[in-house]
Amino acid sequence: AVGVLAGFAAVGFLLLVEGTGEAFGWLRAHLGWLPAAAITLLTPALGGLLLAPFVVRIAPEVRGSGLPHVLVAYTAFGGRVSRGLLLWRPIATALSVGSGASLGPEGPVVQMGASLASGWSRVFHLNDERRRNLLAVAAAGGIAATFNAPIAGVLFALEEILGKFEGRFFSLVVIGSVSATAVSRSFLGEEPAFAVPADFTLSSPLELQLYLLLGVLTAGLGVAVTRALIGSDDLFNRARINPWLRPAVGGLVVGAIAIALPEVLGVGYATTGAILNEDVRAPLLLAALTVGKIVATSAAIGSWGSGGILAP
Repeated sequence: AVGVLAGFAAVGFLLLVEGTGEAFGWLRAHLGWLPAAAITLLTPALGGLLLAPFVVRIAPEVRGSGLPHVLVAYTAFGGRVSRGLLLWRPIATALSVGSGASLGPEGPVVQMGASLASGWSRVFHLNDERRRNLLAVAAAGGIAATFNAPIAGVLFALEEILGKFEGRFFSLVVIGSVSATAVSRSFLGEEPAFAVPADFTLSSPLELQLYLLLGVLTAGLGVAVTRALIGSDDLFNRARINPWLRPAVGGLVVGAIAIALPEVLGVGYATTGAILNEDVRAPLLLAALTVGKIVATSAAIGSWGSGGILAP
């Protein structure tokens, strides 16, 4: 039941974010170059202004990805998560990501699923252990439904939320993950988030050396991204910007980058898919997208944007 609820939450949330993004995108596409550039610059800032009441006063826990909040709830509060997140999180993230903030929906979906699991546990007066178990089930369901990838949901919950691989947990998260995926496929179709070309095959053992090098490079990139996110938060704190304007300032940074690199806006699934299918392959453009996405995501997170960092 929790897996099914997590699936419905993920579907509704993804459609809300997509609809908001399409509305802003329609404006940019149907105006001249100069008005479109102005909208590209100002739309993320406008989204930040609309977001400010939520992250400053109404529900500060909707800042960022939501995964740290879920982990703290799991380890320190017996899996208890605020029920208000079911209302405020989708609104806040739709405003943030839909207006162009360089963030993703995955973390917020996990947080919403955790809120559902916590509420379900209250209804049936479950103890802390069972509440934590259901939180992991909801996390698996949220990731599985978002990416249409049930195995990824299972591994994410076991590795990131539970931090252990045991049979009694494995069966629970498998049930939740598959249930959520079934709901997602009923509404969003059976295609995975990223369609990888069929010709991605191993043609020579020598390629393994390149994979090894790629693993080392991406690990270094991961460290750089983490430090950039933390550094951005510190920078915004030291700048002493008015809290009500902080999300808008981050939005201006994202908008400025997007004038030259519109691919940094929003979730970025389409751009990722284009790169995987080699529709985007110019080395300088790929390098610019890498740097631009890191800066845009850091600005969005540091300014209290509401969204996840897995997609970026």
